[in-house]
Amino acid sequence: MMLALLFYAYSSGIYSSREIAAATHERIDFRVLTGNQHPFHTVVNEFRLRHLDALPGLFVQVLKLCDRAGLVRLEPVSLDGSKVKANASKHKAKRIYSRRKVIVEPVFGQIKEARRFRQFSLRGLRKVRGEWTLVALCHNLLKLLAAVPILTPA
Repeated sequence: MMLALLFYAYSSGIYSSREIAAATHERIDFRVLTGNQHPFHTVVNEFRLRHLDALPGLFVQVLKLCDRAGLVRLEPVSLDGSKVKANASKHKAKRIYSRRKVIVEPVFGQIKEARRFRQFSLRGLRKVRGEWTLVALCHNLLKLLAAVPILTPA
């Protein structure tokens, strides 16, 4: 139940353990999901912290599902360390900057805007990596849900 609660909360744009705990009291969808149980915010946070190390495995499984659905291509990427001559005039930099303001990086821009993820709740590099994995995992699950017609609700 707790994992489903975390996935649903992160997919709904609720990242704080206090807000997740409050949603189990206030929102019908959360009450149905938890079977009308109301975990305290410290229980939600402790569960999230305890299982941070298992999230990368779940993330890989979701990526493989997305690959089978044709949403991503899982291909090896290699960098050979080649040096490329730069074209770095100040005028070119201004053009690139103005174009970059319009074109945001797809994944980070989507997560920031569509998922309303603005800041990390946890502190420390390991915990931040785990929380980012959870956010990206929920983002990919929602993309998979929207792409596969069998799974979409009627």
